[in-house]
Amino acid sequence: MTRLRRRPVSPRGQWQLEQQGLHPLLARIYAGRGIRTSSELDYDFGSLLPPAGLTHPPV
Repeated sequence: MTRLRRRPVSPRGQWQLEQQGLHPLLARIYAGRGIRTSSELDYDFGSLLPPAGLTHPPV
């Protein structure tokens, strides 16, 4: 059986995400996972690291 565990959430971190336009529930979930700004959720190509910036050498 899956057990759910409530993560401690920084009220300030949650508030900051809400101020950036996130729904309060999503802000709480993301804050619990360590997300600090909505830009950390941006997956546009311009936001991704270039391949040369990755730490693992190509296989």
